[in-house]
Amino acid sequence: MLLKAYFTDKIIIPLVVITLLNGFAFAIPVEDLSDRLAHTVSLYLSSLALLFIVGEELPKTKYRTVIDSVIAVTNGFLVSTCIESVICL
Repeated sequence: MLLKAYFTDKIIIPLVVITLLNGFAFAIPVEDLSDRLAHTVSLYLSSLALLFIVGEELPKTKYRTVIDSVIAVTNGFLVSTCIESVICL
């Protein structure tokens, strides 16, 4: 049970917060593309730094875990926000 709480506190909650902060990119006007992209790219780099730090602590499995799914969804949202910002300009 302690291991589950550890992974939740150290990995899942920070990634969910990064994903929620990504929504603020839509509060930045569309004309300020550089600001939108800077916001999204900095969140993406933050998620990569987090994953780099905790990557060695993740269990090595051959199947997809919940943590892997949260990581994939977070990166998907960040990349799709970058693409959407460029397309809407």
